[in-house]
Amino acid sequence: MLATQNKHRLAIVGFGDLGSRLMARLDPCHYELAVFKRSRVELAFPGAVCFEADTVSGRGLEALVGYQPDTVIVTLTPSEPSLQGYAMGYAQAADQIAKRVRECSSVTRIIYVSSTRVYAEQMGGWVSERSPLDRGDDYARLLLEAEDIIRKLPLKTTNL
Repeated sequence: MLATQNKHRLAIVGFGDLGSRLMARLDPCHYELAVFKRSRVELAFPGAVCFEADTVSGRGLEALVGYQPDTVIVTLTPSEPSLQGYAMGYAQAADQIAKRVRECSSVTRIIYVSSTRVYAEQMGGWVSERSPLDRGDDYARLLLEAEDIIRKLPLKTTNL
């Protein structure tokens, strides 16, 4: 599928609170939208499609290749609040997504939304991309592993 005349093709993988808020701010005159989430939902965005996908197993992510987006935005959550949940919900899911993005000839950018948990600052202070990372925390390490998987893709990547 190719983008409709002058519309940017956007895919949001992991369509929860952040994805919903983003969709509400998009102008349908400028974007075509596909969302990938654990269960299908009706979308309040003209022409948008929802694909059922499990980012941990990769099941359903093959639709990303068929959709051929210009940009992919990834907003993941852990499958449960444990180290295993973080490993599956972030690192393993990022690996599955990266595998499919490599198969998309149309993707020019991927935007990965991470967490401030990766930073060593724990007292409520300001953080920036230059702030020290917390590589000693196992949960932060798994978030950073997912960021690294996305960063290594051969295209423009933005980690937030």
